[in-house]
Amino acid sequence: MIKQQLVIIFFIGFILSTSAQIDITESFLNKEFPKEQVYLHINSTLLFTGEQLQYKFYGLESDTGKLSSLSKIGWVELVNNKGEVLLQHKVKLKNGQGFSDFFIHSNLKSGSYKIVAYTNWMLNAKGNYFMQDINIINPYLSTNTGIEKQKNNKFLQERFESNNGGLNFNLNKSRFGKREKVILELENPNNLSGNFSLSVRRLGAIDKPERLKSTTYKRLYTDIVWNFKDTIFLPEVRGALFKANIKIENKELLSGKNMIISSPGEEGQLRIVSIDRNGNFSFTLNEIPKINEFIFQIENDRKLKYNINLLKHPHPNYDSLLISPPFMASNYRDDILERSINIQIENAYNNIKKDHFHNPGANKYFFEKELITYNLEDYNSFPDIAQTFTEIIKFGRIRENNMGVNIFLVRSKKVYDEFEEPALLIVDGVVVQDHEKLIAYNPRQIKSISVLRDRLFLGPSVYQGAVIVSTKEGDFPSELAEKGMIINEIKIPQKPKTYYSPNYSAYKLDRIPDYRYQLLWNPIIKLIEKEIIFYTSDLNGKFEINLEGFTSEGKPVSISTIFEVD
Repeated sequence: MIKQQLVIIFFIGFILSTSAQIDITESFLNKEFPKEQVYLHINSTLLFTGEQLQYKFYGLESDTGKLSSLSKIGWVELVNNKGEVLLQHKVKLKNGQGFSDFFIHSNLKSGSYKIVAYTNWMLNAKGNYFMQDINIINPYLSTNTGIEKQKNNKFLQERFESNNGGLNFNLNKSRFGKREKVILELENPNNLSGNFSLSVRRLGAIDKPERLKSTTYKRLYTDIVWNFKDTIFLPEVRGALFKANIKIENKELLSGKNMIISSPGEEGQLRIVSIDRNGNFSFTLNEIPKINEFIFQIENDRKLKYNINLLKHPHPNYDSLLISPPFMASNYRDDILERSINIQIENAYNNIKKDHFHNPGANKYFFEKELITYNLEDYNSFPDIAQTFTEIIKFGRIRENNMGVNIFLVRSKKVYDEFEEPALLIVDGVVVQDHEKLIAYNPRQIKSISVLRDRLFLGPSVYQGAVIVSTKEGDFPSELAEKGMIINEIKIPQKPKTYYSPNYSAYKLDRIPDYRYQLLWNPIIKLIEKEIIFYTSDLNGKFEINLEGFTSEGKPVSISTIFEVD
């Protein structure tokens, strides 16, 4: 596996290089690169306005069914019957897994849709993507389609057949009261290991499309042919891949230039990449940034006038995507009215019942351990940056170069040796090329100054040390902005979250109404968990418990059972 990953990274490095010319044969790609498929476990195939379409993304090796470690990014899209992408998510994958949700907004019309999932690598094969029929009901519009009244229980009996792979559910009882504790035991007599997701949701009277299971999704991938003759879509093996093009009158001015990419407060996202002769460049973000605002600037040339066009990510061709026509029924009005009222009540208490986002941890510089940091509050304050450097920053200094411009220099680790070229200056994660802007800045607004005494290699660039400044606000002061900086928003991966699930034994929620249809959504289930606890809501009726996933050996597991609430 390690050898395979090294081959892949080496190959991609050559492809991304602007100067590499290599002959890549189809046999090499087919032999060395594992093929991928996707299974998407969703909480329901029928959603109302105001609900969440929750999903778990499983990236799998086509041959083995095991989780794929190749792609680090997955793509999930909601597509209408015209083949238009209405919603799109970029999902960070860890060992082939990721999860998020689409909120069903009121601007989505009632009707039939498809949720589609794929990786960039899968685009090398036509029709190679996961797709699932979805019906959406918008009760606030005059026309409601995509629904049909369920006529009997045959539909229920058919769709609850399970393939448990040796796993079983065991409930503490089969009938529960409102707001009662449910204990679900996972019986695992064969000591299987794997990765799974769990949904507990109320069954409704309105018919809905069949939900694909982990045991049935393979039918989507029959007769798939991979094609590497034309465009090669690279797997996102290190993180989210971005491509851009520079719009400029004379592209010859870009010859030999590099692009600096940085984001305020995001130290670990700093990138410097080469620009090719056509003005194209690309970069990868390994981690999820806290914000989607990035600053672009051409290195060592702040006078150029240009714009940046971030290229849209390619997606499958949906021209031939077949979406089942919506159905109409005359006796669904009461069901829609009841459910829409319940959803409105739930959303009114969203501040109390909100999901908990996990903000990404601090993205530090890769050279963080080599920094010598001076916290200015530990020293006497000085009126300007020049005196602050003279009195406090032992291994840094300010000197006028041969063009009469003041620059920051850093002493190397050799005794009494000083780098002759300017250091890389970074303020709150953003590269500042005009050093005199910081020299004129108020030092009382600075929290700390750090110095790197080693040569710094960033992509194609080499710097003679670095000066790292953190302000007290930490959001890159506007006074330091330069003319050559262009601010663009990029599409970042979804932030992970923990989904709301009340605990009626620990919190006083007596006065808070509970009309949850989704009692539990847990996208990360490990078989080491002996029991799973959740609570019923104020709704009665039948509820489905559904577990989907794959064992460590690549065997699909699908288990469903029903319990009732009186």
